[in-house]
Amino acid sequence: MRRERADAVRRLKRRDQLETGEFSRFHVMDYGAFPYEEPYARPRHRVNYFVWTVAILLLTGFALAAWLGSFYIFDQPERPDSYRILQRLHKIDPLKRFELTAAPAGEFLTAKQLYDRYVGMGSAELARTNAELMRNYIRNYQQVRGLVPYVVGRYTIVAERELGPEDVFSSGMVALTTAVDSGELLMEHLYPANPEVLPLMKQTLKVGLEVKLERTHDISAVIHAERLADGRIMITAVPLLYGSYTVTRGLGTFRLEPPPGLNLAAGWPLFKAEERTTIEQKIATAQGGSVPIPGLNSSATPPPADNQLVRVEQARPVETPPIAPISAKSGQETEARISSPCS
Repeated sequence: MRRERADAVRRLKRRDQLETGEFSRFHVMDYGAFPYEEPYARPRHRVNYFVWTVAILLLTGFALAAWLGSFYIFDQPERPDSYRILQRLHKIDPLKRFELTAAPAGEFLTAKQLYDRYVGMGSAELARTNAELMRNYIRNYQQVRGLVPYVVGRYTIVAERELGPEDVFSSGMVALTTAVDSGELLMEHLYPANPEVLPLMKQTLKVGLEVKLERTHDISAVIHAERLADGRIMITAVPLLYGSYTVTRGLGTFRLEPPPGLNLAAGWPLFKAEERTTIEQKIATAQGGSVPIPGLNSSATPPPADNQLVRVEQARPVETPPIAPISAKSGQETEARISSPCS
């Protein structure tokens, strides 16, 4: 009886609590199965894998293009655009003046040997050879495969002119020469120099002057070869010593200097076809209308010319060998040996 009465009282009390809201403050706080879950969390966004795939492919393509571009620029500095970019990045070393005893390993070729080497090359092979020749020159012959071709022999100047900004070498002079013992070969011989020595160079480099290149005295490297329409070969050579030159029957010397930069966009050769044709027409007119036939007088070697352009060595100061100081003890022993009687 008491138990039933107690249960009835408890039920009444609970009903009063529900009606007054007192029970909700203590018992209605239900968070479900996950008590720490936020009741108002933001909905999760779906990952767009297609956009990420496209972005990764674009970045991969950009990295590949950058790698190929660096290979194209750094491994081919002989191209005008590559050379220009490398100059702006300060990745081109200044052209070097070599010593006669420290020149790159090479082979000395006569006019006939040079003609035989380049006349048999096809257009593609000749283009690859020219690219390698110029690349070696730009790199100061630091990564040379094989031997550097050097020019030896006697050549006669048939034309000369001053170099300008529209040329590959912007300062100095260039002489168009013919081989004395081979009419099938022409040579552009470069003389890069500072502007202040140009007046003396113009007085020295005259048409008809003979240029003598000797193995023991000159290092003129071939940097370009061109096949002409009539079958002849024209090479371009530059002296790597950048030394001093004079004539055997004259006064005054001029000194060459390595060029500060190259204008590769000007193209090769330095004497273009129109200019060279005009020069040869003047020569034919001066000879009474006779046109020179390539290789006609290749067997007959003329005697040495009276006046030749030769390289001269600059005088070096004589260094006095140092004298070793004599100590006081060694001086006394020497005096003792001199003063002692001979046995």
